[in-house]
Amino acid sequence: MNGVRDYHTEIVAVLDFGSQYTQLIARKVRELNVYCEIFPYNVRAERLRSLNPLGIILSGGPASVNDADAPVCDPGVFEMRAPILGICYGVQSSDRRSANTAGHTSSSMWRTTSSKAWKTAIPSG
Repeated sequence: MNGVRDYHTEIVAVLDFGSQYTQLIARKVRELNVYCEIFPYNVRAERLRSLNPLGIILSGGPASVNDADAPVCDPGVFEMRAPILGICYGVQSSDRRSANTAGHTSSSMWRTTSSKAWKTAIPSG
């Protein structure tokens, strides 16, 4: 292609859990000259795998993972080799998959809170 980069072969996928910022997240990725597509949160992992994304962003949303009808993405998404960035609900969603829990607090989600992180083994191969 004469040294011309095809941006459509390098993609970041944004899974939309209903965030009011999903479009803004995608736009910011595109401003970094990276092709970005938005998918519904329940897109099949096979569809994403066929795109071989550079990364996956799990957007926020109005739900809580503690809700009985909380949206859940295809578990196969977490088995892909692409790095995953969770934002707000997306973090809770990925925590739920790893048996961590999102607790309830008496304060608003917009206030400062503390959290703890533990190192876990990352599968190789």
